[in-house]
Amino acid sequence: MKHSTLKKKIRQTIIDLIREQNEPNKPEEAKPEKEGGSKIITKGAYGGGRFSQMFSATESRASKDPRGLLDDLGIKNASGGDDLSKAESIISQAIEANELMERAFSEPSTSKIDGVEAVSFQPSGDLTSRDATKYIYLTLLAAENAGMLSLKEGIKFLPRQKVSVPTIVSL
Repeated sequence: MKHSTLKKKIRQTIIDLIREQNEPNKPEEAKPEKEGGSKIITKGAYGGGRFSQMFSATESRASKDPRGLLDDLGIKNASGGDDLSKAESIISQAIEANELMERAFSEPSTSKIDGVEAVSFQPSGDLTSRDATKYIYLTLLAAENAGMLSLKEGIKFLPRQKVSVPTIVSL
């Protein structure tokens, strides 16, 4: 690079920096908690650390072959009037129709947590709460990606510090 070209680039960079400093500070917009285009929020639901490789295939399938995954789980379509009911119906169908899901989870139960209606999924003794949350999330994500679960506002998994089993609430 020629000496004069380098000087021009440096000069332009300095001018750009000065302009940037003289502009009034723009307030940062709050970033949504949503993951990608999904209306299913899991922030704080897992705790720290990485998941094992066994989730890679399921996660990939939830994105690349959601219909196939849902067919394997026996899920037909979401039913219910609100987002929470729709999500509960998806998981209930999987538990009723798929032997592995039936062994892994009890039927969902509803309760109130801090005055808000919540749906909890009790995993079997072999499945940790963290892994159970991931399975529930991937099933709901597949349903959302396949167009079977259309959420208006969205749902959120409650943080692990607040609940001992995977639990969702409406946004």
